[in-house]
Amino acid sequence: MKLAVFHSRFDEVGGAELLAAKQARLLRALGAEVRVRTFVYNAATWGPRLGSIPVEAYSRHIEGRTAPRVPLQLTGPAAAWAQRGLDAFDAVIAHNFPSSALLGLSPAPAHRIWYCHEPPRSLHPREANPNLWKALRTRPTVRGWAVEAFTRSQLAPWLLGGLTRSGRFRLGVEDVRAVAGLSEIWANSEFTRDNVRRIFGPKQVEVVYPIADVSPRSHPRHGLDRSGLRVLTVSRLEHVKNLDTLLRGFARFVRGRGGAAATLDVVGLGPVRAELEALARSLGIEASVRFHGFLSQADLDDLSSRCDVFALLPLDEPFGMVFPEAASRGLLLLGPDQGGPREILDDGRIGQMADPLDPEQIADGLARIWATPDAQLDALRERAVESCRARFSLEAIGPRIESLLRRRGLRFTP
Repeated sequence: MKLAVFHSRFDEVGGAELLAAKQARLLRALGAEVRVRTFVYNAATWGPRLGSIPVEAYSRHIEGRTAPRVPLQLTGPAAAWAQRGLDAFDAVIAHNFPSSALLGLSPAPAHRIWYCHEPPRSLHPREANPNLWKALRTRPTVRGWAVEAFTRSQLAPWLLGGLTRSGRFRLGVEDVRAVAGLSEIWANSEFTRDNVRRIFGPKQVEVVYPIADVSPRSHPRHGLDRSGLRVLTVSRLEHVKNLDTLLRGFARFVRGRGGAAATLDVVGLGPVRAELEALARSLGIEASVRFHGFLSQADLDDLSSRCDVFALLPLDEPFGMVFPEAASRGLLLLGPDQGGPREILDDGRIGQMADPLDPEQIADGLARIWATPDAQLDALRERAVESCRARFSLEAIGPRIESLLRRRGLRFTP
């Protein structure tokens, strides 16, 4: 079987790119003849990650130069290049817009699959952000940077280069029409599946979880260091990640719920670091919050080994790879009671959940962890690792993908 993994860009390292690369390597290991197709390719960054998998690129990003832009329109030279090159494959798996829409519009006879990380939020803001939209309608006094960003429609320029309102509407209509031409859709979570159906109609959508690295990375942990709870968060520092509400919840835990000696380690880069540092000062917790910026994997593993809890409270997060990865490091989990993370946390069976817009609930979640006896925490850690391994490991996802493709009559070379 000749198979293409089609993703808009392999330039910077992001979650969608890492997953697309994992799928490409898995499919080659299963016996498919795999090629990667992309609009923008950085060989220095992605060559080592893709190994010997051939890459067909519309443009290449040379280190030290401005990266080429991914075309947003579904017509033009780049779109024509993408569609012409799909004729040679038996199957194509597209990741993310505009690759998904271009695949749907292609006349190629290949079996056409969209692996949906999330529907394009800027084109379908209400349907792809249902919890944010509900909060705006039913909780008019709620505050938070993510809500304010959504209200100002800043998600649109963040994702799609500042298209006008009419331009976004027109492209959204084209997206719906294009997706109708796909053979099938795979979604990375039940939450994403439901969002897809809200936008594109009552389609058959298979839930295929991302492949997570859930192999144990450290010696088993036991209990907590009762000298003070150490909380870790790893995220790009952007308004939409809701880190301001996490800081407000952490401040409440420090001030009144037994967390006076607690610390919060923030790992990641992004445009709102200075705002977060200023917020920590205004909350009086600057001595308890450490901003690390980017950390190598080795340094992140080392920091994780000295922390107790992983906490992140994004809104309308389609999956949340950081949660199973944190569980594999032995960290206890605190996440939102919505979106993909709720599925990962198994409705609270393997971690604490909180309303991501309520700092009090976040503080309560940390307090519950702090008050839990060590033996119960050890059992929770073990349950979390086993649950994530059973659902998100390569050993779980590989057979699922192989079975789906074989059911469609696609055959792998022995």
